[in-house]
Amino acid sequence: MGGFLGGVLLVTVHGEMSVTLSQYLQAHIADGVALFGVMMSVNGMTVLLLQAPLTRWTERFSLFRRLVAGVLLMAAGEVGFAFSAEWGWFVAAMIVFTLGEILIIPSSGRRVGFLQDDGGHPCRRRLAGTNGAEKI
Repeated sequence: MGGFLGGVLLVTVHGEMSVTLSQYLQAHIADGVALFGVMMSVNGMTVLLLQAPLTRWTERFSLFRRLVAGVLLMAAGEVGFAFSAEWGWFVAAMIVFTLGEILIIPSSGRRVGFLQDDGGHPCRRRLAGTNGAEKI
């Protein structure tokens, strides 16, 4: 149940980041709309440049450790947004946030795959958190 709630919170934070951050930047930062565009471009470029090497490097760690590291990086990025006042700090926080995304998105997909039985069907016992799901 904790994994499910954590996933819901993570998706909520991830989805709300773009909406609330763009509104905040527009209202409180000079040229905030342009800054948001730069930040989204940095997000995309970071994913393009670092997803493959970072994913390869982190394969040596367990799924749980990759998810925890991703969550911590996303949280650090969010804290960075909260305390940033200049463009450079916002962009740096976006890079940290994106590194967390890079770790979480593939790992969460593997977690969903783990919840299927050998025939590709969801396994009710694993969805309930029993019968091996805790072996992540």
